Amino acid sequence: MEQKKIIKRLKEIEIEFRKNNPDVIGYTLFNIVNRRFVTMKENGFGMPIYTDNLEIAYFEDTKFPALISRELLPEPDKFDIAVVPLIKNPLFGLSVKSGYLDRHNRRFAQ
Repeated sequence: MEQKKIIKRLKEIEIEFRKNNPDVIGYTLFNIVNRRFVTMKENGFGMPIYTDNLEIAYFEDTKFPALISRELLPEPDKFDIAVVPLIKNPLFGLSVKSGYLDRHNRRFAQ
């Protein structure tokens, strides 16, 4: 019962975020240490594969499945993964919403 309430609340938060940010079309996983996007394909050793190309990176429509996918990653990697929103830019195509990667830069500036 408690789990259903949590899932319902997460969906409400997602709907509220979508109302405030109508340009967000989905979410991707971003490694803040390597500064690369995650594909959910695995190599032969069970480690995730990273890419610089956002078009082939892992993509989810809502934030909740992206958070679940982050938890499925191996132990050393999942702590360095951030879920970032994506927008459809008419000039550059698919891109990360401005400001979301900047907040992770502050961690390394010190």
